[in-house]
Amino acid sequence: MFCVHPINGEVGFMSDLFDMAELDRPVFGLRAPGMDGEREPFRTFSGLADHYLHAVRSVQPEGPYYLAGYCLGGDVAYEMAAKLRAQGDRVSFVGVFDPAVRDYSARDYDDNALRQYRLNDLLDVCRESGRDLGELDVSTDTGKAELVRTLRELGRLRSSDQVRQLDWRVEVWVANMRGMLAYAKPELDVTVDIFVSDEDLVRVAVESDDRFHAPVRVHNFSGDHDFLFESRHLASVLHDSMDDRTHDAKG
Repeated sequence: MFCVHPINGEVGFMSDLFDMAELDRPVFGLRAPGMDGEREPFRTFSGLADHYLHAVRSVQPEGPYYLAGYCLGGDVAYEMAAKLRAQGDRVSFVGVFDPAVRDYSARDYDDNALRQYRLNDLLDVCRESGRDLGELDVSTDTGKAELVRTLRELGRLRSSDQVRQLDWRVEVWVANMRGMLAYAKPELDVTVDIFVSDEDLVRVAVESDDRFHAPVRVHNFSGDHDFLFESRHLASVLHDSMDDRTHDAKG
């Protein structure tokens, strides 16, 4: 299975879920390019999907393919599946963990406004974790340095990370947001397995204008969106779902 990151570009935190699910196949995480400043991040899901499919084919040249993604990553996995099907490849599983909900008002933001939005969001993460940073101005290098120090202490950044690493990750977040806001889901002839922790997300996935244009199976599980990869219930549901899809593929 190949699993795509959420909007923040990270993927390592997903490993606990797949360990608990005890799937009968290796799982590869797809981490966003640009996280370490090695290249410019992709600003479209089509470009991102092409980049990931090149990596996927280097590991598995032929299908059937098993794809998954968390939140925004679910849309990227969906786009990857659509591209594979257009090329005549078999796709046996497309899993979406809590589908993305778009705030289309963000289309009016320029990149600087989105960067500030993300930095303020990270500041809120620190405050919600009990760190009182006062009226820290995260638009300045001094403010960013204090933010980085706190995020490191909270385990949200690596101990070696500095302001430039934070800047790279913010750029990835901005690029992923641009891609998400511009993405229109194509038709797909593969059933999409949607795992939801909140009933409201079912409407987004199957009823809204932004729904998946494919057959869907909805799986409810007990858990929290921000910590769903720690959910043993989700691991069990995923295991059973993958068993079903594997048997279908063999059949």
